[in-house]
Amino acid sequence: MNIAEHDVVGILRKWRRDMWEREHPEYKGTMLGPRTLMSDRVLQRLVALSHANALDSIDQLIRDLDWCHTAKYGDELLKLLHNSRPAPLPAPLPSHPDQSSSGNAAIAQGSAVTVSALIPCECECVTHWCQ
Repeated sequence: MNIAEHDVVGILRKWRRDMWEREHPEYKGTMLGPRTLMSDRVLQRLVALSHANALDSIDQLIRDLDWCHTAKYGDELLKLLHNSRPAPLPAPLPSHPDQSSSGNAAIAQGSAVTVSALIPCECECVTHWCQ
């Protein structure tokens, strides 16, 4: 299980516990608990569906999740899981502001640059070489 899936498990467990306490306060202190509302099997299936980005609609959730409470809690779970998705990673920054005119750009474009023609960059950074 990767970090993102572990986070989704934590979010779903918290939701399950909060929902159980809100919906069934009469069972507090008894042997019944949040797993009565949503089993670990259902929770793990939600994690897998979330990881596969397969949670687009309530109809899809009803079809793919074998859980008797999907119709009641499905919309709430979809919103929760969609809000829990990590933001996409930003585009990588160039290694140097003048990369388009440097030897790195020529190398990236497949141009022939000899090693002897490369010199350390004037900005004294150690991440690239200039031509």
